[in-house]
Amino acid sequence: MIDVEPLIREELERRVPPTEPDLADWGSVLRRAGEPGRRRRLRSGAVALLIVAALALAASPLGGAIVRGVGGFSSWLVGEPGKPAAETEQQRFEQAGERSWADFPERPALRELIHAEVGGATYTLYGFRSGNAFCLRLVVLGIRGAGPQLGCLPRHELEQSRDLAIPLKANVGFGHVGRLPRTIADPPTVSRALASFGFAADSARRIELVSDDGTSPALLASGAFLHVLDRPSRGTWIRSALARDESRRAHVVPILLATQEQPSGSLPLSAKGPARVERQVRGGTIGWFTQREPRGAPLEGSPRLPPRLGACCLLGAFARVIQPDARDFLRMLVAESDLGRQPEGEEICRYLITRGGVGGGCAPAKQLFSRGPLALSWGFSGVGQQFWIVSGLASDEVARVEVFLGTGEQRPAPLRDNVVIVRVQAAKFPARIVAYDARGRVIGIETIGAQRGDGARPVGAWRVVLRAQANPGPLALLHVARSSVGGRCLQLELVDHSASRRCYPASSRRPLELSQQSTRRAAFVYGRAAADVASVELRYRDGDVETVKPVRGLLLHAVPSRHARDGHRLTIAVARDAEGNEVTRQRLGSQPAP
Repeated sequence: MIDVEPLIREELERRVPPTEPDLADWGSVLRRAGEPGRRRRLRSGAVALLIVAALALAASPLGGAIVRGVGGFSSWLVGEPGKPAAETEQQRFEQAGERSWADFPERPALRELIHAEVGGATYTLYGFRSGNAFCLRLVVLGIRGAGPQLGCLPRHELEQSRDLAIPLKANVGFGHVGRLPRTIADPPTVSRALASFGFAADSARRIELVSDDGTSPALLASGAFLHVLDRPSRGTWIRSALARDESRRAHVVPILLATQEQPSGSLPLSAKGPARVERQVRGGTIGWFTQREPRGAPLEGSPRLPPRLGACCLLGAFARVIQPDARDFLRMLVAESDLGRQPEGEEICRYLITRGGVGGGCAPAKQLFSRGPLALSWGFSGVGQQFWIVSGLASDEVARVEVFLGTGEQRPAPLRDNVVIVRVQAAKFPARIVAYDARGRVIGIETIGAQRGDGARPVGAWRVVLRAQANPGPLALLHVARSSVGGRCLQLELVDHSASRRCYPASSRRPLELSQQSTRRAAFVYGRAAADVASVELRYRDGDVETVKPVRGLLLHAVPSRHARDGHRLTIAVARDAEGNEVTRQRLGSQPAP
């Protein structure tokens, strides 16, 4: 039995102003949620909780914190939660870090927070802080192929959050039940276990996670929580969390679910913060890049980066590594292209560097700020991420950048040498990224609202249209669905790995639109081609060329292992018509995956 309805009802009656008669009728709410009685549990209980949470959160500007003044993560900010990790685990952690792309600003001292045995496997949650990065690392033993899971958030999130819990990762699958799919007709696997973890406020006394199979408590200790759903049934997901303080009232904590054909779990919020610019700015520049000033750090000053970046990225002679927050490990490589001057003019390349990889591409410099002073992208890498990374470039006109969440909360966005990188809690989208000039005027606004379904999104059922098998590596399935704005959406699914999605409008005039998806063992190219494109040449840096023919305007290709082992050195795709004439060409960058 989910015993929170009286608590939430009491809180709503005390804090939420009168609503429409239908909404004020509690029985009506329960009937619309499919909840016929207090004795029914599991799925109906979870749905009722989500609807109640939506009503409460619509009246609360602080998202998961229904009551102001809760929370506080002082145990992390000024204390030392947990106990020192065993020296052997500290060494394994540091050895794994030697293979990463980005250094921590300070040597992290790993601390053991929670240790548990569930279903014959051992789960240990570690935590550490390094500069302004606060991270949790889950290590699983007893499940084959279950590598460590790492999640981080910035210091200001712990300083400013008034939630009782902050999820870092949720619905992370470990292992699988049954055989892996070998053909398109085979059903997908079911994870042996689903894990979720995050930070817990000092005043949190109990944290429960709501799944399709009911509500169950998480382990809570040392300023963190860990929840393991062992051997879940097919289609079972963690949907949200309930946190309680000393008053025992339930505070709803949203959890993002980035899984196809599933509700996202994001809150029913509207965009907050400035909605109009106070000064129009377009066509800006980055002066130090134009003048080739040595900002940031040289590429050769980062000993781990050159060989890998040389393999994946199209870098010219001028390349600088910029770190907006000197006490964080996130950074961006800003460089000129190695393909020389193009018809569109000089190109500027930007590659986000994280612990797990590098992702980005190149674009004509004169088009970079054609829409405004911010050129941003956002997304996540790795399953279950609750914090997305927003990154990009700002023109010289930008003096400061702020983030406004859909809950009304405001966060700073580190900005240095025209580079912006900030982590944003995706379940609190939509978010507005606002740029200010030196006089404090609003000159640029980017609204991120993907989790509310704004813009293009898939509509109706997905269907598999193409498959490609990496050798060695995973099976890739290309799904297609109708787009909400016309055209179609594609989703690339790497079996037992990850998925990526992109929607193409029907009005798109680009003859070729390709993307890359990579794992540690393989790489795939996928996308769409216009009707007059009969073949696509994939050119590699070593001079090798492959020809791929689109099928019904779609393309999916597994990069040969000889190139995958060498860093996926795919540089350019050339589209040709039936007579062999070049239609267009597209430069291909690198897109990291878990």
